[in-house]
Amino acid sequence: MHCNKCGKELKEGARFCPACGTPVAPVPPTQPAKPAVPQTPQHFNPNPNPQKPSSNVGKIIAIICIPIIGFFLIGLLVFFLIIARPSGEPNNQTVSPTPKPTAKPTAAPATPEPVVRPAIEDSVNQLISSYGVEGSVAVSVLDNITGEQFICAGANEQYAAWGFYLPVYMAFCDRYPGTSSYVEEKQNMLSHDAGKCNTAANFAIDSFGGTDSITSYIRQTLGYSNTRYGRKFGQTNATDDNYTTAYDAAIMLNQFNSLYNSYDLCYNPSSFGIAVPDGASMYAQLGTENISVKNNLNVFAIMHGYSADYSIVILTKNNASGSGIVNAILQTVHTQMEAYAE
Repeated sequence: MHCNKCGKELKEGARFCPACGTPVAPVPPTQPAKPAVPQTPQHFNPNPNPQKPSSNVGKIIAIICIPIIGFFLIGLLVFFLIIARPSGEPNNQTVSPTPKPTAKPTAAPATPEPVVRPAIEDSVNQLISSYGVEGSVAVSVLDNITGEQFICAGANEQYAAWGFYLPVYMAFCDRYPGTSSYVEEKQNMLSHDAGKCNTAANFAIDSFGGTDSITSYIRQTLGYSNTRYGRKFGQTNATDDNYTTAYDAAIMLNQFNSLYNSYDLCYNPSSFGIAVPDGASMYAQLGTENISVKNNLNVFAIMHGYSADYSIVILTKNNASGSGIVNAILQTVHTQMEAYAE
């Protein structure tokens, strides 16, 4: 240690320089060096501008969406396991789609496929033969439950359509539908009073423009191609007549039964000598060439039995009905239709 003024070497602890007398400043004690503090290594951050933590919006959306997706998946599983597969169907079975129901037609139905039930055909033909009236009787039966039509003797041959107001009634109702149009005329056409039937039916014929016009409507619009009108009802001096076939008439009765009320048909079989089969209810239009002798009787009937429900048409000519063949056919057919329906 030396004096700051003259440079004289000083003894340790001296307070003044012995050469020049300059006070010696005290020397501060030496502090031990602090050990170096190791620095924490800094990791490389590829993003020099770190973003703030995202808000809780994403968590909220996730909380809402996860249950919705879960319910949707559960709904799909229930649909395929319960709704889409009919009860009791095995898992590997293909299920055919259920056909849509068809709307009820307003005009004539599609012509049913003719069916021959041997028992009915044979019995009717044997009856006709045993009564000796072959070629003078036509019969057709249509099952109102199954829609099958059974063709018997002469069913496609045209016969005079005495007492058959039904084609005119159906054409009139088709052109003027509803319950507010020509109510009285429609009711009278199905009456058991022949005078009211004739007046109402002739009014309907005139509304179409005559017999030719209503025949065209019945054939082209309603589809009964073997039915025609050549005169008005009650017209005795006409050169032409009204005609139909048992085949056409049976389809017409079946259609009437499905669209209207069979109970509205006039019901007076006893006045025409008709014996209704046991267990049957008969709703019919009946006609004859001569009301006093009932020589040629026509039956257009809807029959309701214990199980059977059918339409039957019996047309006669050449005085065949006088033999009792009509009642025999009615009884035989009803017995067999009941047997088929059970």
